[in-house]
Amino acid sequence: MKRLEKIQAFANRWLTVLTGDEWPSVSTVVASLMQECQQLHFNHPDSSQFIGVTFTNEELKNKVAAIEDLEQLGTLIDSQLRDLEIESSDWLRLALNKMEQLAKEAQGLFHGQIQTIKLISNNFGYGVMPKADEEIEQQLTINNHGQISLFAYNGFNKLLRFSKWKISQAAVQQLFQVFTEYFSHALPDIFVTDVGNWDLEIQNTQAETFYFSGSLFPQAVVSDFDLSYYIREILKRADLFIFDGQAVFNPINRITVAYQRQEQLLEAPDYGQTYQEELIIDRESGGIYYAQSLGDYYETRHKYIAKYAISSLLHFFGTQELFQKVLGDPPDVISDLTVTRQYQIQINFADGSKQQISGDFDQNGLPQDWEEFISEAALLMNDFNLTEIFNPAIYLKKKRTEKDFVFCSVVFKGNEKSYHYLTDDPTLVVGDWVKVPIRNQGEVTVGKIVAIDYFTEADAPFPIKKIKKIIGKQIES
Repeated sequence: MKRLEKIQAFANRWLTVLTGDEWPSVSTVVASLMQECQQLHFNHPDSSQFIGVTFTNEELKNKVAAIEDLEQLGTLIDSQLRDLEIESSDWLRLALNKMEQLAKEAQGLFHGQIQTIKLISNNFGYGVMPKADEEIEQQLTINNHGQISLFAYNGFNKLLRFSKWKISQAAVQQLFQVFTEYFSHALPDIFVTDVGNWDLEIQNTQAETFYFSGSLFPQAVVSDFDLSYYIREILKRADLFIFDGQAVFNPINRITVAYQRQEQLLEAPDYGQTYQEELIIDRESGGIYYAQSLGDYYETRHKYIAKYAISSLLHFFGTQELFQKVLGDPPDVISDLTVTRQYQIQINFADGSKQQISGDFDQNGLPQDWEEFISEAALLMNDFNLTEIFNPAIYLKKKRTEKDFVFCSVVFKGNEKSYHYLTDDPTLVVGDWVKVPIRNQGEVTVGKIVAIDYFTEADAPFPIKKIKKIIGKQIES
């Protein structure tokens, strides 16, 4: 992580802590804040004017307002933390907010409120020249009134189509929030050859313009959501290249898979048993529906609703030319007379057309991309199986009391074994990287917290006096 990114992350993290409903322990917060601030090594020629000088809250607010230099602002914050008082900390919130903005500006990142977005996505890479009717470039413009225009061109710069539409103000706010969240933070430096590219121009309400570019490649993620899919969902358009080039011009609305296993005893031809499964993935309801039945003996049904995830999954399948190839049995195949396994698949598209396929449920009878399809569906369904009412790690957990010590289980890179450390920092959570002492020679290393537990001195797994303490949070792992 580059230093400007660290500064931005530092300011954002502590703004979140200090603007929460309740502060944690003031002394603990100040100690952690001072330590992380010092790790950033702010340095400015005029820093001597702040060191050893006590200012009022109003004086500090005025100084923050006047400072436009990131290093100078950092030295001001660093010099005043030791005397921080919770009752007069407005200046610190202002300073951290300004620090985040200055760090963004220094990186050329977006700041302010969006007025207009113009995105040019060109899907031509290296290889065969595109056909005359093949859509290669899209120019998408969106303003803060929700007005949208799309110009689409072929590879010879001829206009193939043009459309205008409008989205609600709520959708505009949602869309602009996604763009702001992504392009106001450091972007991954990922450029891919042999693919197209995109160029983005964002203008804010202060008439400042910000420029970004990249490869048409699935890489942009905001809050665990794929940015391109998310934008298509907000705009209700699957036919957009956006940032990944994965436009679908005839989206899949529904996939239905029916499976049947029929068992027959040769010695009792009139006796048989039928087992059935059905899997439905439906865009409109945003659900996966899975059913099992064994004759009249039992029947189970499961429903998984996740509209964005289902839409993304069907969009992904729509880019794959799904279920086009079946290998088929060789001429000398020997059939099983006691058990047959059959399937039927139907795909419903947005234009009303259907694709149907059926056959034996085995390697040669199924489409060659069946494994990829069912693995993606299973992955999504498994996300719903993270139950909590059955989880002893949750129902056996107790709240902390004043007598409890906080034990953090820490693991180190390349080592799965965890080690116990104590902490007084209530802001630490599972997943944080922390600096910890090791051995007895004053050595320090970095580890990741994988569990946090509370024990009284009597119940502690190790003698309290023999357990080392976490030194502090590590900004970068």
